[in-house]
Amino acid sequence: MMIADEASYRDKRYRFSRDFRHALDVATVPLIATELYGVCNEMPILFAKPDGVWQVVGVLNDVALHRPLIDADGGWTGDYSPFLLRIHPFRRTADEAWEVAPENVLTAPGRGKPFFGRDGAPTDEFARIKSMLAEADEGRALLSRRAAALEAAGLLTPFATGFLVKSLSQSLASLFCVDALRLARAAPAALARLVDGAPSSLDLAFAAAHSMRLLDGAYPDRASADLESRIAALIDQSVKGARTAAAPGVEPPDDGPVADGADDEDEGMRFDLDRSESIDFSRLF
Repeated sequence: MMIADEASYRDKRYRFSRDFRHALDVATVPLIATELYGVCNEMPILFAKPDGVWQVVGVLNDVALHRPLIDADGGWTGDYSPFLLRIHPFRRTADEAWEVAPENVLTAPGRGKPFFGRDGAPTDEFARIKSMLAEADEGRALLSRRAAALEAAGLLTPFATGFLVKSLSQSLASLFCVDALRLARAAPAALARLVDGAPSSLDLAFAAAHSMRLLDGAYPDRASADLESRIAALIDQSVKGARTAAAPGVEPPDDGPVADGADDEDEGMRFDLDRSESIDFSRLF
């Protein structure tokens, strides 16, 4: 089963978190492919390699951030918040399965949302959640493959040597970042080999390099500033283009920050798995 001990929830209910207190002490959050565009405007995108497998992560809490992403009351201070935080109480386990945070599992009749119906089958919403969790797993695996392609191209480097911050924490020191100088100097043919899907490895590299402006630091050689400014201009154009394309008078969809809990049982979930567009970097070089 996708969710550990799923049968144990047969007569119970769940409640979504109303804030992000559950992430106050979390240093990084795994990212999924469909949210790459939204995340690169909110948090630094770095790379981890636990047990020899690449993970793409967003920096959630660190002294090097220009601003905290979660305030003392658990409120999100930015715009976009990562899916794996918003889906709480559904969370990853250490062995790469899913579980439900026990503090959000309810037994009182009428409170929360049921996992299963009277017929013993998963409710429509619980089935939808499990489908989203499966897609999220696929999105994490896709970014892992894209990161491996960047490593093979020599475009990942240890954060401690690849980016200079005033205060290097232990959590950042164990991560990797995009080598922006090598990326800027790469031959077009080498970059073309990284256009391998949506989002591509090249999308990931540029999004990660763009996101580094959210840290209080700089790349060792400021010659990379030209690359950063071109990436920022492209992403700004993409944002403006998306807004212009929206139908007049129609509000854009709201992705959260967090689905409401027990007091809004009839409303259902107010977010979906993200469907971000791939960033078009075709005019960068």
